[in-house]
Amino acid sequence: MGLCTAFRLWQRQQTAAPATLSTAVLGGEGTARWRLRLKEENRDKVIIFLEHAYGIFHLAELAVLTGMRLHRLPSHLGSRQTILQR
Repeated sequence: MGLCTAFRLWQRQQTAAPATLSTAVLGGEGTARWRLRLKEENRDKVIIFLEHAYGIFHLAELAVLTGMRLHRLPSHLGSRQTILQR
């Protein structure tokens, strides 16, 4: 748990302006809740490896790229054309 907290503090320091670093910047979110939030944020993503390259895709993006037809795309992904351009 200490290593996890140290990583989160380091991660916060990398993304925020330099300031006094304490556990208060974590907003009271403990390790278990943080891990649950990460799991929820990333549960619809897959990693695709192709030789020495890889990509991280949302499942709906992967479906579009492989030619599957979907009834509805999640709005945050944009249109089919946007996915193909990205």
